[in-house]
Amino acid sequence: MTQLLTMARLDPDNRSRPFLPVDMTQLARSVAEDLSPIAEQKHIHLWAVSETPTVVVANEDALRLLMTNLCENALRYTPEGGEIRIETLVRDTEASIRVCDNGPGIPEAERERIFERFYRAEGTKTIPGTGLGLAIVRRVAELHGGKPSISEGIEGKGVCFSIDFPICKAAVENQSSAEDE
Repeated sequence: MTQLLTMARLDPDNRSRPFLPVDMTQLARSVAEDLSPIAEQKHIHLWAVSETPTVVVANEDALRLLMTNLCENALRYTPEGGEIRIETLVRDTEASIRVCDNGPGIPEAERERIFERFYRAEGTKTIPGTGLGLAIVRRVAELHGGKPSISEGIEGKGVCFSIDFPICKAAVENQSSAEDE
C-alpha cells in the first residue's frame, strides 16, 4: 500500500515539493551508508564511487527514493559475497546515477517491461516484492527530465541501472569556485 501512495504522490500534477540543487554524490554516499547494515548481513560489498560533486536540480527526497529502490532491488537479487556499486558521473550537460551489481541480471527480453507497474520478471515471483519499485524509479526519473536505462553489470555480470539527468551548471560552478578558495 505504501508504494501505491508513493506512486500517487509522484504524479506530475502533484509536485508540491521544491526542486533545488542536490549533490547526488553526497546523496549516494548517504544511501550506501543507510543500507550498509543490510548489505553486511548478506555479505555484499555496497559502496558509493564518485570523484566529483554531481549536482542536479531535483527533489532530494524523490532522488533518495530512486537510489534506495535501485539499491534495495540489487540487495534483493545479488547473491551472498556479491558487489553493488553506486556511481555518480558528470558528462557535458548530463549528470548520471548508476547502480550496478554482479547478481543474476535481467534477461534482454524482459528489460523493456521491467519498469512497468506490477511487472515481475520470470524467476522472481517467489521473492517478496510488489513490482512497483522500478516503476517508482522510472516515475522519479521522468519527473526530473531523466530516463532509466539498463546495461550489463559489474564485470559483465548482473545489471547496471543508469539514469541521466540535466545538469545544474550554476551549482557545479559555485561548488568549483568554493573549492578553489
